[in-house]
Amino acid sequence: MPGQSAEAEQYQAALRTQGYIDVNHGMTDTDVNALFTSFRGFLNVAFQPDGKGRKFADALCYKLGGREGDGDYYVAQQRQGIVNEYSQRTAPTTDDKDTAQIGPHSVERAFDVLHGQMPKVMHEFLSSCVELHEATKRSARPVLRALGMEDSLLADNRLNDVHLVRLARYLASRSSHKAFLHFDRSDVSVAVAETSPGLVGVPAHNTHHHSIDLAGAELMAEQANQTPIDHSSGVGKLFLGAAYNYLPADAPLPTRDLPLLLHGALNHEPNEERLIAVVFMNQPFGMPGIVVPPQHETSFEVMYNHIARRS
Repeated sequence: MPGQSAEAEQYQAALRTQGYIDVNHGMTDTDVNALFTSFRGFLNVAFQPDGKGRKFADALCYKLGGREGDGDYYVAQQRQGIVNEYSQRTAPTTDDKDTAQIGPHSVERAFDVLHGQMPKVMHEFLSSCVELHEATKRSARPVLRALGMEDSLLADNRLNDVHLVRLARYLASRSSHKAFLHFDRSDVSVAVAETSPGLVGVPAHNTHHHSIDLAGAELMAEQANQTPIDHSSGVGKLFLGAAYNYLPADAPLPTRDLPLLLHGALNHEPNEERLIAVVFMNQPFGMPGIVVPPQHETSFEVMYNHIARRS
């Protein structure tokens, strides 16, 4: 795009060469550790063996609006081969994990559902999620502005905000990966923190704009699995998800051909759990033309099988 800023050129170059942009969200190790501690504590309350705590997880499960893609918020124990009962947007999971997807409205809705009777650890957890959400949006805004996505992704009013914070606890396993290769479903993601190394990934394209054969897909996967992405304190990794390909035609993007990040997490510590915090950014509630990318544009395995059938 003629006359684009030096910042836009710098950000595009980072996306093309490494697949992500470093953003300073400012959350310290102490902040992140407190978030993970409260997450574990909340899971212990919500998933007690006797089932009495399930109401606290259920209080956080809702769908914003009536349309697919307007936001799925939930807390769930997800196990391999089982469809997550709280989200129609996901196929059976390939990971064993506990997941919380928390949105800007989660605190108020949970208070209403629970009639104000919220456990302390639950309130601490949700408050930490709100803090993370706001810090991440602040750090992402200059990047989104330079790339022409600020108006498309950042709502003018909090009531329309459908971004979400995802906390996930991957269980100990003997699998090669804690999280298998995939493209995120969001427009933009910010990987905030992790409790152990293992994140890998490369800039790549799915099948939406590009014709990819099996050999090309295999090369993408090989390169992704061999390219570590290291986290550092206070710095997040901002990258594009599959919904970026569906941003409105009138969005003032400098280019439509920026790569997404094909990524996953290798299982370096098979006997240990691994926790992550990610913020997903999506178009505000009520915007016309929101599209939820199909599975063959997000899951690498599904994409590979789709290419194989097509060829």
